[in-house]
Amino acid sequence: MGGIMSQALPDGVPNHRMAYVATDDLGACLERVTGNGGKLAMRSCEIPEHGRFTVLTDPTGAALGLISMPVAKLS
Repeated sequence: MGGIMSQALPDGVPNHRMAYVATDDLGACLERVTGNGGKLAMRSCEIPEHGRFTVLTDPTGAALGLISMPVAKLS
């Protein structure tokens, strides 16, 4: 899975890449991450026909995206 977006970044935010990990249960992953010191960086939202996604940070501040996609999209 991949995608490229062109968007203006806020001042002080360098160009970067964001990795996303697919999961069957976004809610359970978020509970596990926050229960181990991670933080929600962006509230989950729906991408029509693609699923729900969110961005979180680990205890060191490194960002990671999670996405829960319809089964048909994973195969």
